[in-house]
Amino acid sequence: MRVLSPYAPFRAYAEGLIGGRYFFSQDVFTVESAEEPDIEEVAGSFTWSYGGAVGFLVKLNEELSLDFRLRYLQGSWAEYVNLDTVEEVNNQVYYDFERSETQLLSVMAGLNVWLN
Repeated sequence: MRVLSPYAPFRAYAEGLIGGRYFFSQDVFTVESAEEPDIEEVAGSFTWSYGGAVGFLVKLNEELSLDFRLRYLQGSWAEYVNLDTVEEVNNQVYYDFERSETQLLSVMAGLNVWLN
Protein backbone atom coordinates (compact mmCIF):
# COMPACT_ATOMS: atom_id res chain seq x y z
CA MET A 1 0.00 0.00 0.00
CA ARG A 2 1.38 3.42 -0.94
CA VAL A 3 0.41 6.85 0.37
CA LEU A 4 1.41 9.56 -2.10
CA SER A 5 1.41 13.35 -1.67
CA PRO A 6 -0.70 15.46 -4.07
CA TYR A 7 0.36 15.81 -7.68
CA ALA A 8 3.33 18.19 -7.96
CA PRO A 9 6.82 18.26 -9.49
CA PHE A 10 8.13 16.77 -6.21
CA ARG A 11 6.00 14.01 -4.57
CA ALA A 12 6.88 12.26 -1.30
CA TYR A 13 5.47 8.83 -0.48
CA ALA A 14 5.44 6.09 2.13
CA GLU A 15 4.49 2.45 1.58
CA GLY A 16 3.89 -0.66 3.64
CA LEU A 17 5.07 -4.05 2.39
CA ILE A 18 4.36 -7.68 3.26
CA GLY A 19 5.43 -10.84 1.44
CA GLY A 20 7.52 -13.97 1.41
CA ARG A 21 10.72 -15.40 -0.06
CA TYR A 22 12.19 -18.83 -0.59
CA PHE A 23 15.92 -19.20 0.12
CA PHE A 24 17.74 -22.37 -0.93
CA SER A 25 21.19 -23.93 -1.27
CA GLN A 26 22.12 -26.46 -3.95
CA ASP A 27 24.82 -29.07 -4.45
CA VAL A 28 26.01 -29.61 -8.02
CA PHE A 29 27.76 -32.88 -8.87
CA THR A 30 29.34 -33.26 -12.29
CA VAL A 31 30.20 -36.63 -13.79
CA GLU A 32 32.18 -36.38 -17.03
CA SER A 33 30.20 -39.17 -18.74
CA ALA A 34 26.85 -37.50 -17.96
CA GLU A 35 25.38 -34.87 -20.26
CA GLU A 36 24.07 -32.69 -17.41
CA PRO A 37 25.16 -32.31 -13.77
CA ASP A 38 23.11 -33.72 -10.91
CA ILE A 39 21.63 -30.93 -8.80
CA GLU A 40 20.40 -31.60 -5.28
CA GLU A 41 18.71 -29.07 -3.01
CA VAL A 42 20.49 -29.10 0.36
CA ALA A 43 18.59 -26.54 2.41
CA GLY A 44 15.50 -24.46 1.79
CA SER A 45 13.56 -21.98 3.91
CA PHE A 46 10.42 -19.98 3.21
CA THR A 47 10.44 -16.70 5.09
CA TRP A 48 7.81 -14.05 5.69
CA SER A 49 8.79 -10.40 5.66
CA TYR A 50 7.18 -7.06 6.41
CA GLY A 51 8.39 -3.51 6.39
CA GLY A 52 8.10 -0.21 4.68
CA ALA A 53 9.66 2.35 2.43
CA VAL A 54 9.84 6.12 2.09
CA GLY A 55 10.79 7.98 -1.02
CA PHE A 56 10.09 10.79 -3.41
CA LEU A 57 9.39 11.24 -7.09
CA VAL A 58 10.84 14.08 -9.17
CA LYS A 59 8.75 14.83 -12.25
CA LEU A 60 10.82 15.19 -15.44
CA ASN A 61 7.90 15.49 -17.87
CA GLU A 62 4.35 14.11 -18.29
CA GLU A 63 5.56 10.51 -18.75
CA LEU A 64 8.82 10.31 -16.75
CA SER A 65 9.86 10.81 -13.15
CA LEU A 66 12.91 9.92 -11.07
CA ASP A 67 12.21 7.67 -8.07
CA PHE A 68 14.44 7.69 -4.95
CA ARG A 69 13.56 5.19 -2.20
CA LEU A 70 14.80 3.79 1.12
CA ARG A 71 13.28 0.37 2.00
CA TYR A 72 13.56 -1.81 5.10
CA LEU A 73 12.19 -5.36 5.37
CA GLN A 74 12.22 -7.44 8.57
CA GLY A 75 12.04 -11.16 7.84
CA SER A 76 11.73 -14.43 9.71
CA TRP A 77 14.55 -16.97 10.19
CA ALA A 78 16.15 -18.92 7.30
CA GLU A 79 18.57 -21.87 7.20
CA TYR A 80 21.42 -21.98 4.68
CA VAL A 81 24.78 -23.64 4.06
CA ASN A 82 27.74 -21.80 5.58
CA LEU A 83 30.19 -21.66 2.64
CA ASP A 84 33.15 -21.17 5.00
CA THR A 85 32.61 -24.69 6.38
CA VAL A 86 32.50 -26.59 3.05
CA GLU A 87 35.28 -29.15 2.71
CA GLU A 88 35.87 -32.26 0.64
CA VAL A 89 37.33 -35.37 2.30
CA ASN A 90 37.76 -38.63 0.31
CA ASN A 91 35.25 -37.54 -2.37
CA GLN A 92 32.67 -36.66 0.30
CA VAL A 93 31.52 -33.07 0.84
CA TYR A 94 30.87 -31.85 4.39
CA TYR A 95 29.35 -28.55 5.50
CA ASP A 96 27.50 -26.90 8.37
CA PHE A 97 24.21 -25.04 8.38
CA GLU A 98 23.58 -21.56 9.74
CA ARG A 99 20.36 -19.83 10.79
CA SER A 100 19.81 -16.10 10.71
CA GLU A 101 17.11 -13.50 10.36
CA THR A 102 16.46 -12.21 6.87
CA GLN A 103 16.62 -8.43 7.05
CA LEU A 104 17.05 -6.10 4.10
CA LEU A 105 17.87 -2.41 3.93
CA SER A 106 18.08 -1.04 0.40
CA VAL A 107 18.59 2.35 -1.22
CA MET A 108 17.17 2.60 -4.71
CA ALA A 109 17.07 5.04 -7.57
CA GLY A 110 14.98 4.47 -10.65
CA LEU A 111 13.02 5.89 -13.52
CA ASN A 112 9.22 5.68 -13.57
CA VAL A 113 7.43 5.64 -16.91
CA TRP A 114 3.75 6.55 -16.75
CA LEU A 115 1.78 4.71 -19.44
CA ASN A 116 -1.47 6.30 -20.57
